[in-house]
Amino acid sequence: MRHGETDWNKKKLVQGRKDIPLNEYGRHLARETSYGMRQYQIDLAYTSPLRRAKETAEILLEGRNIPLYEDQRIQEIKNTADKGKLLDPAAMSQSLIGLHFHIDLTVRLADHCPRNAV
Repeated sequence: MRHGETDWNKKKLVQGRKDIPLNEYGRHLARETSYGMRQYQIDLAYTSPLRRAKETAEILLEGRNIPLYEDQRIQEIKNTADKGKLLDPAAMSQSLIGLHFHIDLTVRLADHCPRNAV
């Protein structure tokens, strides 16, 4: 699951590992998603150490006795050269490489987790 909206997302700026917090709309989206996920059993959850990811996870899990583990291996790929720049559609293929890495890592982590981990 992706983190909620930040001010930089709204402006279409590359965040990279810059620790940008959620904005109010991002918190609202996380609360709405949490409501929609109440029907699912979740045994544990993992989050990136970045505030936007961690806060999204905390809102999603609020009021539920679900352990949340921080793992640096699932944080954004470091792209300091582009941080703060507008997203470039021509550069999206590079982002897809990062997404593939993230999905692959998530799958490998999931192989070592209970079935209901997020």
